[in-house]
Amino acid sequence: MSKGELLQLARQGDPEAIATLLNYTLQHKQIRTEVSLEGGCLDIILYAPQLPEPKAALVLIDRELMRLKIPGITIITVRGPSLNPDQPTWEEEFTLGKRAYSNSPHPQPKAITLEVKSVSKEGWRALITGLVLSIILVVVSPLKLMFYGFSILVHELGHTITNWLFGRPAIPTVDLLYGGGLTIVFDQSVIVIGLVYVAMGTLFYLCRFYPRLQGVLVLLAGIYTCCLFSPMNRILSTAMGHGMEVTAIMVCLYLSTSGYFCRMAGDRSIYAMLGFFTLFLDLQFAWKLIYDSDFRDWYLEGKGGVLDNDFTILANDYFHVNLSVVAGCLLVCCLLAPLVAFILFRYEQVWNKWVDGLLSS
Repeated sequence: MSKGELLQLARQGDPEAIATLLNYTLQHKQIRTEVSLEGGCLDIILYAPQLPEPKAALVLIDRELMRLKIPGITIITVRGPSLNPDQPTWEEEFTLGKRAYSNSPHPQPKAITLEVKSVSKEGWRALITGLVLSIILVVVSPLKLMFYGFSILVHELGHTITNWLFGRPAIPTVDLLYGGGLTIVFDQSVIVIGLVYVAMGTLFYLCRFYPRLQGVLVLLAGIYTCCLFSPMNRILSTAMGHGMEVTAIMVCLYLSTSGYFCRMAGDRSIYAMLGFFTLFLDLQFAWKLIYDSDFRDWYLEGKGGVLDNDFTILANDYFHVNLSVVAGCLLVCCLLAPLVAFILFRYEQVWNKWVDGLLSS
């Protein structure tokens, strides 16, 4: 059931829909609710392994109920486990808006304290373990070759996905002759481009209950169209090989730091190892392109003297700059990738609220 349908049910007084929407708001606090509605009184029971201060929970609940605009609710009763072991539960009764806003003659929203997350001990342990393992993989040549395939896969998928998005069917392959990868790209197809626009239109329809999200989709569709009818689509298709590697660095380090999508012991360390391993490979590659003339000459030769490499195409055909300039951009992006991953984790509350705002009706 979509959030828009849940919102409609909640405004009709459906307790389960109200509870689901409250749970979505309180999930970052690991709070689950049970809701009943009798007359104009909304009764809410809180369940959590470790409940925050009751005042904080009440403010979040009151703000969410005011946003939902459920008609007919006059009194709200909230009950939850107490922080005091000697007192099993606490109970608070208030009118809608009392907890969310001050009691001044001209109520203003209370300042929201920005919550920042800290890396847990498990997160630091996983990051350090992954860092050590990645250094060993980079230093020991046989092990480096074993995991080099991950970087090739990510690189070629970057080319493949971007080419498909701009209407060019593409197939990632392994380049056995030169020890890397190669993406076979076919001519641009009007049918594929049409399917991309159909997919965007379908997504726009599915998001019909979320006008803000639809606005973002319109903006993205406009940017896509501008890129499609300009050389930018070729530039992106060429650059997204290494661009996908930088993205993989950020994603792997973010998952390791946060612990998301980790189902088994050691998953966080594996994410960190892959992230750092890709980071070191790209740093080494960019550094050698800038400062190692022999390596740069070898790179400029291309594959068999026939196919130019990605950065050669970008430097000569599009940007008309020295190859070291493009390599320097990769170097900077690689150095920024771990920082971006950490900022996304630390200020998760900020972009979560932004996403919640897009999903509001």
